[in-house]
Amino acid sequence: MIKFNKNRTVICFIICLVCMILTYFIGSVSFLNKWIMASWKNPYNIYYQFVNIGGLFLFYFLYLLKNNQKKINYLKCVLFSLFVSYIITFIFYVLSPIIEPDGYRSLQYFITKDPIGSFLIIGGYPVITCGWIYGVIMGMLLYCIIRFFNNKLGNQ
Repeated sequence: MIKFNKNRTVICFIICLVCMILTYFIGSVSFLNKWIMASWKNPYNIYYQFVNIGGLFLFYFLYLLKNNQKKINYLKCVLFSLFVSYIITFIFYVLSPIIEPDGYRSLQYFITKDPIGSFLIIGGYPVITCGWIYGVIMGMLLYCIIRFFNNKLGNQ
Protein backbone atom coordinates (compact mmCIF):
# COMPACT_ATOMS: atom_id res chain seq x y z
CA MET A 1 0.00 0.00 0.00
CA ILE A 2 1.35 3.38 -0.99
CA LYS A 3 1.12 6.09 1.66
CA PHE A 4 0.44 9.50 0.18
CA ASN A 5 2.28 12.27 1.94
CA LYS A 6 1.66 15.49 0.07
CA ASN A 7 5.19 16.84 0.48
CA ARG A 8 6.85 13.57 -0.47
CA THR A 9 4.52 13.08 -3.44
CA VAL A 10 5.37 16.52 -4.82
CA ILE A 11 9.12 15.93 -4.35
CA CYS A 12 8.91 12.52 -6.08
CA PHE A 13 6.88 14.03 -8.92
CA ILE A 14 9.39 16.86 -9.43
CA ILE A 15 12.35 14.47 -9.39
CA CYS A 16 10.71 12.16 -11.93
CA LEU A 17 9.70 15.12 -14.10
CA VAL A 18 13.25 16.49 -14.12
CA CYS A 19 14.61 13.03 -14.96
CA MET A 20 12.07 12.63 -17.75
CA ILE A 21 12.93 15.99 -19.33
CA LEU A 22 16.68 15.39 -19.07
CA THR A 23 16.31 11.88 -20.48
CA TYR A 24 14.36 13.20 -23.45
CA PHE A 25 16.96 15.85 -24.22
CA ILE A 26 19.95 13.56 -23.72
CA GLY A 27 18.44 10.73 -25.77
CA SER A 28 16.76 12.78 -28.47
CA VAL A 29 18.93 15.79 -29.07
CA SER A 30 22.33 14.13 -28.80
CA PHE A 31 23.98 11.66 -31.14
CA LEU A 32 22.08 8.83 -29.40
CA ASN A 33 18.99 9.72 -31.41
CA LYS A 34 20.53 8.10 -34.49
CA TRP A 35 20.96 4.82 -32.61
CA ILE A 36 17.62 4.83 -30.86
CA MET A 37 15.45 5.69 -33.86
CA ALA A 38 17.45 3.95 -36.60
CA SER A 39 14.74 1.45 -37.48
CA TRP A 40 11.47 3.19 -36.55
CA LYS A 41 9.32 4.66 -39.27
CA ASN A 42 9.07 8.44 -39.10
CA PRO A 43 5.43 8.67 -37.90
CA TYR A 44 6.22 6.48 -34.88
CA ASN A 45 9.33 8.29 -33.63
CA ILE A 46 7.66 10.89 -31.45
CA TYR A 47 4.98 8.50 -30.18
CA TYR A 48 7.58 5.94 -29.19
CA GLN A 49 9.65 8.52 -27.33
CA PHE A 50 6.66 9.77 -25.35
CA VAL A 51 5.38 6.27 -24.59
CA ASN A 52 8.79 5.02 -23.49
CA ILE A 53 9.78 8.02 -21.38
CA GLY A 54 6.23 8.40 -20.02
CA GLY A 55 6.18 4.75 -18.99
CA LEU A 56 9.52 5.16 -17.25
CA PHE A 57 8.19 8.27 -15.52
CA LEU A 58 5.14 6.42 -14.24
CA PHE A 59 7.21 3.43 -13.11
CA TYR A 60 9.71 5.55 -11.20
CA PHE A 61 7.08 7.82 -9.70
CA LEU A 62 5.31 4.81 -8.18
CA TYR A 63 8.65 3.26 -7.23
CA LEU A 64 9.77 6.39 -5.38
CA LEU A 65 6.46 6.71 -3.56
CA LYS A 66 6.61 3.13 -2.37
CA ASN A 67 10.28 2.65 -1.47
CA ASN A 68 12.74 4.31 0.84
CA GLN A 69 14.94 6.53 -1.30
CA LYS A 70 17.85 6.48 1.14
CA LYS A 71 18.50 2.83 0.32
CA ILE A 72 18.39 3.09 -3.47
CA ASN A 73 20.93 0.92 -5.26
CA TYR A 74 22.61 2.10 -8.46
CA LEU A 75 22.68 -1.27 -10.21
CA LYS A 76 19.11 -2.08 -9.22
CA CYS A 77 17.92 1.33 -10.42
CA VAL A 78 19.61 1.02 -13.83
CA LEU A 79 18.61 -2.63 -14.37
CA PHE A 80 14.96 -1.97 -13.46
CA SER A 81 14.79 0.95 -15.87
CA LEU A 82 16.47 -1.11 -18.59
CA PHE A 83 13.91 -3.90 -18.07
CA VAL A 84 10.94 -1.50 -18.02
CA SER A 85 12.18 0.24 -21.16
CA TYR A 86 12.64 -3.12 -22.91
CA ILE A 87 9.07 -4.18 -22.01
CA ILE A 88 7.65 -0.83 -23.18
CA THR A 89 9.53 -1.12 -26.48
CA PHE A 90 8.33 -4.70 -26.91
CA ILE A 91 4.69 -3.75 -26.30
CA PHE A 92 4.96 -0.73 -28.60
CA TYR A 93 6.50 -2.82 -31.36
CA VAL A 94 3.73 -5.41 -31.13
CA LEU A 95 0.91 -2.86 -30.94
CA SER A 96 2.15 -0.33 -33.52
CA PRO A 97 1.15 -2.39 -36.60
CA ILE A 98 -2.38 -2.72 -35.24
CA ILE A 99 -2.88 1.04 -35.71
CA GLU A 100 -2.25 0.77 -39.45
CA PRO A 101 -4.97 -0.36 -41.87
CA ASP A 102 -5.07 -4.15 -42.02
CA GLY A 103 -2.22 -4.24 -39.51
CA TYR A 104 -3.75 -6.90 -37.29
CA ARG A 105 -4.01 -9.38 -40.17
CA SER A 106 -0.43 -8.77 -41.28
CA LEU A 107 0.79 -9.26 -37.70
CA GLN A 108 -1.28 -12.43 -37.37
CA TYR A 109 0.05 -13.74 -40.69
CA PHE A 110 3.62 -12.94 -39.65
CA ILE A 111 3.24 -14.83 -36.37
CA THR A 112 1.47 -17.87 -37.84
CA LYS A 113 3.85 -18.18 -40.81
CA ASP A 114 6.98 -18.76 -38.70
CA PRO A 115 6.21 -18.69 -34.94
CA ILE A 116 9.75 -19.29 -33.70
CA GLY A 117 11.34 -16.80 -36.09
CA SER A 118 8.71 -14.17 -35.39
CA PHE A 119 9.17 -14.64 -31.65
CA LEU A 120 12.91 -14.13 -32.01
CA ILE A 121 12.43 -11.05 -34.20
CA ILE A 122 9.78 -9.50 -31.94
CA GLY A 123 11.74 -10.36 -28.78
CA GLY A 124 15.02 -9.09 -30.17
CA TYR A 125 13.68 -5.93 -31.74
CA PRO A 126 13.87 -3.81 -28.56
CA VAL A 127 17.55 -4.72 -28.28
CA ILE A 128 18.25 -3.84 -31.91
CA THR A 129 16.48 -0.46 -31.78
CA CYS A 130 18.39 0.55 -28.65
CA GLY A 131 15.24 1.88 -27.00
CA TRP A 132 16.57 0.54 -23.73
CA ILE A 133 19.10 3.40 -23.77
CA TYR A 134 16.32 5.69 -22.55
CA GLY A 135 15.88 3.41 -19.55
CA VAL A 136 19.59 3.36 -18.75
CA ILE A 137 19.83 7.15 -19.04
CA MET A 138 16.80 7.71 -16.82
CA GLY A 139 18.00 5.18 -14.25
CA MET A 140 21.41 6.83 -14.00
CA LEU A 141 19.90 10.33 -13.79
CA LEU A 142 17.40 9.28 -11.16
CA TYR A 143 20.08 7.68 -9.03
CA CYS A 144 22.34 10.76 -9.28
CA ILE A 145 19.53 13.20 -8.47
CA ILE A 146 18.34 11.14 -5.52
CA ARG A 147 21.86 10.86 -4.15
CA PHE A 148 22.30 14.61 -4.59
CA PHE A 149 19.06 15.46 -2.75
CA ASN A 150 19.19 12.55 -0.33
CA ASN A 151 18.73 14.69 2.78
CA LYS A 152 15.37 16.00 1.49
CA LEU A 153 13.87 12.62 0.57
CA GLY A 154 13.73 10.73 3.82
CA ASN A 155 10.67 8.81 4.95
CA GLN A 156 8.45 11.56 6.24
